[in-house]
Amino acid sequence: MERFNHLIDSVIKGKNWEPLLLSRRCSTISQLFFADDLVLFCRADEKGVDCLNNILDTFCYYSGNRVSSQKTQVFFSRNVFYEVATNLCGNLGFNKVADLGKYLSISFFHNRVGVNIFQFALDKVRSRLNGCEARKFSLAGHLTLVKGRFLQV
Repeated sequence: MERFNHLIDSVIKGKNWEPLLLSRRCSTISQLFFADDLVLFCRADEKGVDCLNNILDTFCYYSGNRVSSQKTQVFFSRNVFYEVATNLCGNLGFNKVADLGKYLSISFFHNRVGVNIFQFALDKVRSRLNGCEARKFSLAGHLTLVKGRFLQV
């Protein structure tokens, strides 16, 4: 995966891939690596799709791995027209989705994050503690106490 990261970085330096700008005063993001998953960010246009296909083909050729088109999903910003998104997905050969779902019980967010988004975590923490323990600890104490148990569920 480190070699894959180098491939992406070289294409970005060559100005062939335009990564996602997080905000006006912030840096860009082009990829996120997880244990066995990968999230790529690029501009939704023909150049971005061609570049992404070339990187995936190159990586698969040299690594012997292959991309599963059944497991791979493409999510587009709501600013991308439906027809454009459909054409780009056809060029990629992957399924377009309206929601990326969850990873390790945490939703990938597509809108503003509100306070209630993490209510499930607080509820899970409270359910792990009995009444006596719950009164002894602050919220930070509760989270620290069940951190290991929470991730195992």
